[in-house]
Amino acid sequence: MPGHRTMQALTSAFGDNVGFRADLFSYRKEIELDGEVNNAVLVVQNFLDCDLQVAVNVVGDLMNTRIRGIRVRGRDGAGFGSAKPA
Repeated sequence: MPGHRTMQALTSAFGDNVGFRADLFSYRKEIELDGEVNNAVLVVQNFLDCDLQVAVNVVGDLMNTRIRGIRVRGRDGAGFGSAKPA
């Protein structure tokens, strides 16, 4: 199926972005109130041994990178069943 890999990549990028966004907005509740450890911000903070703001910035950069990947794939027209836009 033409474009199958492109659609998988787009779906994956979208899913990652949803997860990253949720982790950014729910950090305080998950970490401080619920004691959750499965949060991208906390994982980055522990892995890089950095402060909270640096970890938030890294997760934000990851989100932006995934969005740029979606935009590039969409702009290239790869796998969408049509020729590249002129």
